Amino acid sequence: MTDQRIIETASSVASVSTKTTMGVSGASLLAWVANLDLLALIGLAVGIGGFFISLSSFFVNWYYKAKENQRAEELHRAELKKLQEQFHVEQK
Repeated sequence: MTDQRIIETASSVASVSTKTTMGVSGASLLAWVANLDLLALIGLAVGIGGFFISLSSFFVNWYYKAKENQRAEELHRAELKKLQEQFHVEQK
């Protein structure tokens, strides 16, 4: 799987996770107000699960963004070196 595809998948999972967490949070609040303890507990469990999915998605995005920045820096240095050789520039 390519890095771009992994980033897109992680972003998609984070989006779905956020929407699910918000929906379940609302349902949990209604269950709590209606005194339906089982539904409130299920909603709490789903909400916590959504939080951890969002958190893991954040770290995946952060990792691959760091790799992307590293590749961009390497490409920049290679291009700079190529230009310096082309124009015979000496760096102090």
